[in-house]
Amino acid sequence: LSIDYVENKLYWISSGNRTINRCNLDGGNLEVIESMKEELKKATALTIMDKKLWWADQNLAQLGTCNKRDGRNPTILRNKTSGVVHMKVYDKEAQQ
Repeated sequence: LSIDYVENKLYWISSGNRTINRCNLDGGNLEVIESMKEELKKATALTIMDKKLWWADQNLAQLGTCNKRDGRNPTILRNKTSGVVHMKVYDKEAQQ
């Protein structure tokens, strides 16, 4: 699970159907980011910063990013990265 406080959205991964999903914090407006089905085999971690989703995939041993709105423009940041089950991304500008 990951919360996008700017957009008031809750994001989560569903490894069984290879999707990233989101809804409003009150549970309404459920959406599936369909375009990521092509990219993921078994997602194990997810976080959000700015306009990007950051994800880890156990089967592909990859870390990557994509557009948080529609899952487009996936970019693999690192290969040979297995065992990642949790991620945190820190925004330097938001740190005090």
